[in-house]
This record gives sequence, structure tokens and C-alpha cells, in this order.
Amino acid sequence: MTRLFAGRPAALVLHLSLALILAGALVTSFSARKGMLHVREGESVETFETKDGKILELPFSVELEGFEVLYHSGTDAASDYSSRLRFTRNGSVLREGEVRMNRILSCKGYRFYQTDYDSDEAGVTFTVSHDPVGIAVIYTGYALLLLGLLAFFFTDKRFKKFFGNALRYSSVIAILLCLEATASATGNSVAGLPQTENASVKGNQVKRGSASPKVLPKNIAAEFGRLYVLYHGRICPLQTLASDFSAKLYGTSGVKGLTDEQVLTGWMFYGASWRNIPMHNRKKAVDAMDKEATVKALYSGDLLKIYPLRDSTGRLGWYSQSDRLPEGIADEEWLFVRKSMDYIFELVVNREYSKLEESIGKLRRFQESKMGESLPPAYRIKAERAYNALPPLFPIAGTFLIIGLVMLAAAMRRMIRGNFSSTRVGKKYVPEIFKIVGVAVAFVFFLVLTIVLGLFWIASGHIPFSNGAETMLTIAWTAMLASVLSFKRFSIMLPFGIIVASLAALVSAMGNANPAVTQLMPVLSSPLLSIHVSLMMLSYTVLAIIMVNGICGLVASLRHTSVSDSASAKMARMSEALMYPALFFLGSGIIAGSIWANVSWGCYWNWDPKETWALITFLIASLGVHRTRLPFLRSHRAYHIYTLILSASVLFTYFGVNYLLGGMHSYA
Repeated sequence: MTRLFAGRPAALVLHLSLALILAGALVTSFSARKGMLHVREGESVETFETKDGKILELPFSVELEGFEVLYHSGTDAASDYSSRLRFTRNGSVLREGEVRMNRILSCKGYRFYQTDYDSDEAGVTFTVSHDPVGIAVIYTGYALLLLGLLAFFFTDKRFKKFFGNALRYSSVIAILLCLEATASATGNSVAGLPQTENASVKGNQVKRGSASPKVLPKNIAAEFGRLYVLYHGRICPLQTLASDFSAKLYGTSGVKGLTDEQVLTGWMFYGASWRNIPMHNRKKAVDAMDKEATVKALYSGDLLKIYPLRDSTGRLGWYSQSDRLPEGIADEEWLFVRKSMDYIFELVVNREYSKLEESIGKLRRFQESKMGESLPPAYRIKAERAYNALPPLFPIAGTFLIIGLVMLAAAMRRMIRGNFSSTRVGKKYVPEIFKIVGVAVAFVFFLVLTIVLGLFWIASGHIPFSNGAETMLTIAWTAMLASVLSFKRFSIMLPFGIIVASLAALVSAMGNANPAVTQLMPVLSSPLLSIHVSLMMLSYTVLAIIMVNGICGLVASLRHTSVSDSASAKMARMSEALMYPALFFLGSGIIAGSIWANVSWGCYWNWDPKETWALITFLIASLGVHRTRLPFLRSHRAYHIYTLILSASVLFTYFGVNYLLGGMHSYA
């Protein structure tokens, strides 16, 4: 044992941490007590019920002083749930406090989690957990595991020799990303319009070769896009609804050279001329039903919640023209909601565009006056409009993918032939030409992804981690960041980064074929979750680069020449060195997710399919740092094959679990 860990304190700390984590889990399984507690407002209880039906006594009484659902400003989307509790014993108050999502309350070692509430909002169900010893041991193991993983960066000579000073830059970037994550986490006609046009849709059964549809002038349609609407639980420009509407029906922004606003208003006012426009050709019954539901939602008024009104209590709500309006509103407000769209329709029919523009402006001023402090900041609206105006990401990513593959082929040819610093043009060698071109391409792609990601981040108000499309976009950006940070030492990282980023961006673009930017669920609004996902995305990015490097190294090893063997050996050493940050980010991400789960619902591990496969991937990746001690990994070709096996595990962890196994982490 002494020989095994001699000169390797990081390895000793890592193995000790794993032993502590397992010991803590064992202690928890035997000593922990967990159950559910239900209490009504103004009442108190002294017991809770375990999963197997046992009733256990609490060392105090729990009284619910009040419960409240908190909403995002100006919307009916819940932002949090707040319960005020008082703990008493023998008539004396032990503690008073508030329980929210991701904000537990503890008393005498018992932790209370917000779980559910009664339909009348006068009763709340809490999860109760008591496990002081087990959690203390496990958290100590987590701390040692992080310490051991981090120590590899500073104690392992192979890593330091291979990457040199790149370590300090990557460490700073990782810290900044986590800090940013923490900071950020805190009918046949439109309803109410005259039914003069038959605009029903039968899925994808649409006649082709039809004449151009009727539309509003671009400037008038753009004025409609400047209106506000309640869409997917948040206040956003009508332009966003128009963009999603076009994407849902046609698979892309804009149809026949028209803007998204022209498409939406075309369906609103000229439905009959739009029913024969071919829709996105995806012959699936579910897709056809979704398109039909989208059109029906537009005509029923469900999509056009454009009238903000306050009820008798002062609470702001959003309504369509056909909705039942709240009691207590002024007569002029009632008249404006019921008649304004009728008047707008009349102006459209008569083509009185100057008056139409004035009427739309009047409607927008009505919205702004009623929203008051609920009005989104101007910078966020500008960012969202800029994001909606961006060209489609799919063709951009496809173009850069082709460029990346060409760059990789050229780099592999040079490496196999032993010419690392120059390339031949005609009969002459031009030094560094591919490196120069690669740097330019990489920086352009990185800038594009930064603009897309940044605008989305500002517009949505949260880091793009809430679904698969968003996380793949983040992976794309992270891959390009890694590429531009390391190209000085490893020029081959440029095509690696471009290929990985392009593939991730393509997947993201395909995932946005049925788009929806929504508010985060209350349970997801946590700095720990943001840190967890940030670290997991960093690990997936590094592992994706290892995958591409492994494929190239395996191809190089098949030539059986001294030069190709040298290239394959260098790639194997590169994959081995990259395994350290991949393992660190993956392990840290799992720990952050475990702590978040414990803080959110009192269980740091549920053997969810995503959790299980993330652990399997971590264990497989850990083999990669023991290359010198595992005979079957010592050859270069064997190590490349191993990296591909690891890559298969990563792909299944991210995609396979989402589509095949489901579970709590399924966001496909």
C-alpha cells in the first residue's frame, strides 16, 4: 500500500475520499430517518410518516403560519413557493423561518423541504429528513474528492509537462464560468376577429405550388412584432411568438422570403391564402397534430395574450380578446380590449396602414402603462429582438463543420507525413498557412457562438441549461473556448474544437425545431444547479475533444510507419493529459449535482438513469489516468480504442438516457 501511493498524495486523497463517501452512504442507509409531513395553515403537528407507513415523533411541534405562491413579475408562472414555519417545544419557540424551493429550514438536526401544497393553498406537504452523521461523512468525502482531483493539476508531472502554462488559463476560465453560473441563477379566425377567412390546417396535407400568400407590409408587420405578449409564462416581444410560430409550422424562420412577423400576421388576417403554403415536410402524425394545435391556439386566442389587466386585488394578468376579463376593471379598459382588434382588422381590410400603425402604437402604449414595474428591461427586449433576427444556426454550423473536417484532414496528412509546421502549395512550402487560416476560422466561429449564446442568455434571463438544445449550444461554445485557448501549443485543437462545436450546434439547431423559451421552474432556480450543469458541460466538451482525438489517433496508428506511429503516440499522450481535466470537471459536476439534490429534496443520490450512467462514465474515465499501471492501456492503439469506448458511454449518458431511459434528468 505504501509503495502504491508513494510520491502520489493526490491518489491517496482520492481513494480515501471514495472510502468516506461509501462509508457515509452506509451510515445513511442505517441511521437516516426520512418521511413526509402535512400541515394546514394555523395548525401544528408533532409527527411525520415514513415511506413504509411508520409514524415517527418529532422533538418539537411544527406550525404553518402561512403559505404563498410567488410569481414572475406580471405573469402567472410560479417563481417560488414560500412557507413560514414556527418550531416550538413546551410552549417556547425554538425557531421561526421560511422554507422555499432550494432553501431548506433546519431545526435540531431535522431538515424541512418544500414538496407540495394543497389546491386551496392553505396546506403544505414537507419532506422531513434527519441524517446528521451520514451527511457529515459524505460531505467530508466530497471535499477530499475535490481536493484530490484538483491536486492532480499541480502534482502530476505528465500533465504539467504536456500543457505547460495553459493550466492557469483554463483554471481561471473554469472559475469564471462557475461564478457567472452562480450570479445568473439567482376556430377559423383569430379570436375576436371577424371570421371571413377559412384558415383551417390538416397537418402536413397542404397543397403545393400555390400562389404567394397575402401579407402585411414589412414595416407594419414589424410594428406588430414590437407588441408584448404573455408566451410560455413570460412577457416577451410578439416577434418571439412569430419566430416560434414560423419554426413550428415550417421548420425555419421566414417563409418565401417573408419575415416571421409577416408569417404570423398573414395567418391572423389572411388565413385562407396561407392554408396552401407547404409546411415543413416531416411526415409524422404527432408533428402534424402539433402544427394543427399551433394554428388552433392562434385562432382561439390562446397565443395572443396581449392585454395586461389588473384585477380588484391589483394582481396583473394577461388576456386575449376572447377571454373572460377580470371583475372591477374600468369600462374604457373593457371596451378597449373587446374592440381594439376589431378596429385593427377593419384597418387591415381597408389597407389604411398609417392609421393601422397608429393603432398598434396605441395598443403598445396601453400595454406599457398597465405593466408598470412588470415591464421587462429595455436591454432584455433589445437582446431578444436581436436574437430573433439572427440567421438560422443550422447552415452556419454545417458550413463550419465542413471547414473543420477539411482542416482536420490537412492536419492529419501533415502529421502522418511528419511535416508539422508547413504545408505545400504547388511546389513551395508555405509555413503555418493552415494554422493561420485555422485560427481565423476558429475565432470567427467562436465570435458567432458567443453572440448567439450571449443574446439568448440576456433575453431569457438564465444560463442556457434548461433543455437539450440549450446545453448543446453551451457545449459548442465551450469547445471553441477550449480550442482558442490551446491552439498555440496544439494547432490540431483548432479543427477538433470546430468539429465538436459544429456538431453540438447542429444538434442544438435540430432541437430548436419546436422552440420555446420558458421561465425556469422554481426547483431549477439554484446556483448549485447552474454550477453542476456548467461543470458537466465542461467535462462533456473535453471528452468530446478526446473522442475526436482518439478517432484521429486510431486512423494514424493503422499506417504502421514511424511517422504515423509517432503522431499516434503524441495523440495518445494528449488524450491521457486531457483525461485529467475531464475527470475533474465530471467528478466536480457530480458532486455539485449531488449537493444540489440534497438541498432541494433531501436525497443526494436516487440512482436515476442519468446519475447512474454519469457514475459509470466517471469510473471508465478514471481508468485513463492509470495508463502506466494497466497493461491493456499501454499501447497507443489500445488507448485510442479505450477513448472511443469512453466516448460511447458519454454519448449514451447524454443522449441515450434522454431518449431511451427517461428519468428525472430527461430533457430531450
